[in-house]
Amino acid sequence: RLSRFVAPLMSHQVIHFAACVKYRQLEIQPTPRHPSPLEDALEDPLETQMRMKPTSLLILAVCNSSVYTLTFIVAAIAAIGTSGFRADASEPPLMKSETVRDGGIIKNQSSPHARLGSVDLGSVQWTGGFWADQFKKTQDVTLPRLWELAGPWAWHNMRVAAGLQKGEAKGCYWEDAWIYKWIESACYLYTQNRDPSLLATMDEIIEVIAAAQQPDGYLATQVTLRDMERFAFHHHHELYTMGHLLTAACVHHRVTGKDNLLDVARRAADFVHKTYSDPRADPMLANCPVNPSIIMGAVELYRTTGEKRYLDLAGIIIDNRGKKRGDIGRTKWGRPLGGTDLNQDRIPLRRSKEVVGHAVFWSYLFAGAADVYMETGDKPLLRALERLW
Repeated sequence: RLSRFVAPLMSHQVIHFAACVKYRQLEIQPTPRHPSPLEDALEDPLETQMRMKPTSLLILAVCNSSVYTLTFIVAAIAAIGTSGFRADASEPPLMKSETVRDGGIIKNQSSPHARLGSVDLGSVQWTGGFWADQFKKTQDVTLPRLWELAGPWAWHNMRVAAGLQKGEAKGCYWEDAWIYKWIESACYLYTQNRDPSLLATMDEIIEVIAAAQQPDGYLATQVTLRDMERFAFHHHHELYTMGHLLTAACVHHRVTGKDNLLDVARRAADFVHKTYSDPRADPMLANCPVNPSIIMGAVELYRTTGEKRYLDLAGIIIDNRGKKRGDIGRTKWGRPLGGTDLNQDRIPLRRSKEVVGHAVFWSYLFAGAADVYMETGDKPLLRALERLW
């Protein structure tokens, strides 16, 4: 079964799996189809009875470039083992077992509408062979190298925003996410090696992140360092970077037991919720989550803290898709600022019939919607996901 994920993975098309993996966690059955000859060669005869516990691959949702692929997949692979399979689909889901610990990549062991639960990250280790070698390479080479690459750009921006050095914003509008994804990946490695120096490094990074956060909770160095208006242009990726902050903070809290990054995430989420739930808010705010990682992050924060406003925030972002909001402006080169298929924004998600637009955007949107369904049982949302699948 793993071969079906590994083959496309090697071509770095990992982002396309995010929605598929989340989808397979829901209380639904996939539509029967005829397998390809390759799948015939790979599949076990018990395909229709076997169930893979796919949550250990959910980190793929944050891998959308080749430089991240190896780091995240190998870290996630640490959580995959024979405990992720069961041969009898009539057996009760493993997530209902009282012995399953609450340390998976996502915290869905108690989600009322999830059929499969995340495998505890500390329960499985690679002891030898190809994946053990790749894991070690990730730990010793890839993760340190990624931090070196982040230094002149993402880390520079964070330190300037924290007042620790002088300088101007560098790079693109989503550099902050490099930092949060690095922390998340480091957490997965930490479940295996318990390296105190890695824990100390994360604490040092988090201290700078906290210093860069604005007093009201807003955190997007790509905007503050350029003195730009908040939520003025959807490609500034403010909710994208803050969404990855929420996800990383929840994983960090589960793996380390610490609240330092979680406190930063809660302040950021409270700011976003206050902004987007205000009935007097500018309706054009609906344009801004062009890359909606904030949905998955908000649901995960709800699962971690029990604060329902974070789940409500995820619902607001979903419901803003396709929302009528008056005249939509255009950029100076003529590009619409919303209401297009690129951002799955032409019609509401619950009415969508086609998978359109940017593959990263719809992967994040559909995976986030699956998360919301797992917590709410929103049937119209589920029907939309089934139709799009």
